[in-house]
Amino acid sequence: MSASATKTGEEREDISTDLTKRIGELERSLLIAPAKRCKNAGFSAKECKEAGHSLQQIRDAGYTIPECVKAGFLRADFLGVPRDLPILSSLDKKLFDEVSNSFPGGCRPTEVKRLVKLGANGSGYKNPNGGETALIFAANNNNSECVKLMLSTMSTDELTVADTNGMTALSGAAYYGNAKCVESLLQHMGRRGDDDARNDFNETLVTMKTYSGKTAKELAQDFATRNIRHTQVLEVFKKYETETASAVAASAASTAASASSGAKK
Repeated sequence: MSASATKTGEEREDISTDLTKRIGELERSLLIAPAKRCKNAGFSAKECKEAGHSLQQIRDAGYTIPECVKAGFLRADFLGVPRDLPILSSLDKKLFDEVSNSFPGGCRPTEVKRLVKLGANGSGYKNPNGGETALIFAANNNNSECVKLMLSTMSTDELTVADTNGMTALSGAAYYGNAKCVESLLQHMGRRGDDDARNDFNETLVTMKTYSGKTAKELAQDFATRNIRHTQVLEVFKKYETETASAVAASAASTAASASSGAKK
């Protein structure tokens, strides 16, 4: 074989490699299309988000705030879209007013659901007098249905917001013996996968010191000997701790099994 023939073969190989690369780039550009093209093609905001577009790009394409909330974007994501913040702040205030002004009868779940779908956040507005949020207010007053509705679009970080007394939604629910609210708050941590989320003091939502320097569970223990409602709260905490320990053990076993399988290979 001549040198010129060998060179021609190498050139053909380079051309083939380059063509394959360009085809791959084209396929990726079609798969992750501009957000506007996604909307024009009828894709949902969630599908657009899964394609890798930012919230800013999705909002610029014309998707509404409710569509973006439904897609799974959290309040922290909206900080990068300044034009939406005044709208969201107004919704947060309306949510707080609905929850705080409705007692003793209780807030209207249908209205809370409507506001949450529009983008209202349970920790977005704090009462200037006591620092309570809509979520804290509902948890303190045992409105478990409204607590669940607000949690549907909230992160665990937002659950750590406290009032001027240091009371979070979890510690308030525990303090007042509201077992259903405590359960919803603990379950939300598991759904978000944030059981180990920690604050600046290396505390989780469960272990953080709140009112009177006590954890939510410790606040419930103070009343458990004379109040059945607080005993029920402690049972919820026990169930959560058992399930968390089991999940940790299962994860450790899975990791060990994977390591053992890799070592054998």
